[in-house]
Amino acid sequence: MPKNTPPILKNKLTQAVIAVAVIAVAAWLKIDLVNLDAAPAPASDQTTTAPQSTPTSAPKRTANSREHSTPSGSSSQTVVDRPTPNVSGEIERAIRQHKSGVVGTLTAEVIKTLPDDKDGDRHQRFLMRLPKQIDDVRTILVAHNIDLAPRVPLSTGDIVTIHGQYEWNDRGGVIHWTHIDPKGWRESGWIELDGERYE
Repeated sequence: MPKNTPPILKNKLTQAVIAVAVIAVAAWLKIDLVNLDAAPAPASDQTTTAPQSTPTSAPKRTANSREHSTPSGSSSQTVVDRPTPNVSGEIERAIRQHKSGVVGTLTAEVIKTLPDDKDGDRHQRFLMRLPKQIDDVRTILVAHNIDLAPRVPLSTGDIVTIHGQYEWNDRGGVIHWTHIDPKGWRESGWIELDGERYE
């Protein structure tokens, strides 16, 4: 044992307890203590690493991911930064009370993309699964006006946050006004995907 070892670490029992604690924390943080120079193993909802076979290879981008540099700055990995699914109280109350015209926010998974509605203003349409069933409602349709706002490059499985106006119907309802109101008469809406806001 080195001479400058603190007295508390000279006890074998203390060393064993600290080693177990370090291993437990490393496992919880998904750190590979054997291959510290290698990228961590991908977790289904946290990390995806790209093969680093050549210096020019780029990290694989997945739904709701962002690129981050490692502390050394020499390589990068793509970290999935998924928002937590959530329904605002306003939308939940509107669903339960069958109300329309309620502005609120929803973070949920896109379960199906639908063809654009081309009747009148064009709308990008998709279905979102609520994070919890509210009464008999499990999904909500989103109608995003792409004549007033940019199309959102989303796909099935993405977690998106939307802020807009909820309208009740017997199928679960629809959220629209997910864009800036060009006349400024009402609260503007938006859709957020991968940290980018589309309004």
